[in-house]
Amino acid sequence: MQRAWTEPSVKMAATGSGGGRVSSGRDLCCVPDVADTLGAVAKQGRFGMLSAYQGLVVFGVLGLAEHSGSDPLEVLSSMADWNTLIVGKLSEWIKVDSEIPEIRKTSEAALLQELNFSAYLGLPAFLIPLANEENCNLARLLTNHIHVGHHSTMFWMRVPLVAPNDLRDDLIENEPVSQSEEEDNEVEERSWVWWHSFRTLCDYNKRIALAIEVGADLPSGSIIDRWLGEPIKAAILPTSIFLTNKKGFPVLSKVHQRLIFRLFKLEVQFVISGSHHHSEKDFCSYLQYLEYLSQNRPPPNAYEMFAKGYEDYLQSPLQVIFNACLKIKLQGMVLHPKENVYFSDPVIDNNRYCCLKYPIKLNTVLHGFAGYFETVLYKDVTLSICPETHSPGMFSWFPILFPIKQPIPLQEGDTVCVRFWRCNNGKKVWYEWAVTSPVCSAIHNPTGRSYTIGL
Repeated sequence: MQRAWTEPSVKMAATGSGGGRVSSGRDLCCVPDVADTLGAVAKQGRFGMLSAYQGLVVFGVLGLAEHSGSDPLEVLSSMADWNTLIVGKLSEWIKVDSEIPEIRKTSEAALLQELNFSAYLGLPAFLIPLANEENCNLARLLTNHIHVGHHSTMFWMRVPLVAPNDLRDDLIENEPVSQSEEEDNEVEERSWVWWHSFRTLCDYNKRIALAIEVGADLPSGSIIDRWLGEPIKAAILPTSIFLTNKKGFPVLSKVHQRLIFRLFKLEVQFVISGSHHHSEKDFCSYLQYLEYLSQNRPPPNAYEMFAKGYEDYLQSPLQVIFNACLKIKLQGMVLHPKENVYFSDPVIDNNRYCCLKYPIKLNTVLHGFAGYFETVLYKDVTLSICPETHSPGMFSWFPILFPIKQPIPLQEGDTVCVRFWRCNNGKKVWYEWAVTSPVCSAIHNPTGRSYTIGL
């Protein structure tokens, strides 16, 4: 197992228009001595996380014990850094989905040994790579470990944004590319399919998250949008993707900077991997550059500031207008005199039904629907929480979520058909909904059994 050096408690604090400290760590392949390595990494910069193979952790512990004359188990139990600063990493030789029975059997035993050892150490997280589409046995073993173990370890699946065999380093400059757009999309989303299939096999377990590996090549904007909707906990940045500016410092391309800005909003941990590619500068220059980007990122808008900390919370539904009547008071100013303008629009029947259709332009997974509202109060006086027409300073209402109990895989070219009913019994009002295409879901919230809104 490998270790990663991480500081889960460190969050980016907003300072002015930019951000504060970036939560970051180092990914190392060789850790002969745990304490010395932690100290060396700390001197290289404000890194808060160390990633390394678990077998090397054992060697490091044995080294510490030999130097101090202590029992290895005592050294293990005395190191408080295990559950705050170190993240495990699965040994690369382990192939539990190998087609060769001997390799698969040996790998299964080694995987369980490393998982159990990481649980014993109390590591906060454990990195597991997904390098191809065959991961069924890995999903089975990890799911069983989560269900039978008495530990709280998170599992970060290390997945490249672009599959290694899809990198475009074989292209000759100015050579025409014959690949169709459809083939490009299929290639770009290959690694996402690995991740989606794996998480589906694990039944969307909340302790299984994502550590994306950012390469020199990035997928298209729509593919990145889909990645950013996943539960990303860490972003691994190889030193090889950094360019060199005129002063010899490491920098990132504009397209990579835009991705980093979006990852800042998700408050992921950044892990620097690979050897030092800017030997004239200290290794901490990579972290310093990330902190520079954080301090100079676009400032959050008023809506983002207001909703800070509640991005993943479901709010209680708003109460509908009393007595099922829409009563709105508008205050307008005329030259002489000042007057209040009133109107009432009684709703005779509060029941509604509609069928909505959405064309799908990208292979994805449907988890639910977001509901927004937009209303014309009087002439050109409007209120809206729709993203396209959002009323400035409008923070009183948030979107409503209509979840789907069982996620539905969607293919490019599909048409999603969803049906909504608004029902009431004179005392309460509620929504019922169901997907009817490309497959049928169950009818959600029948008779308002999950939630209702009082009249």
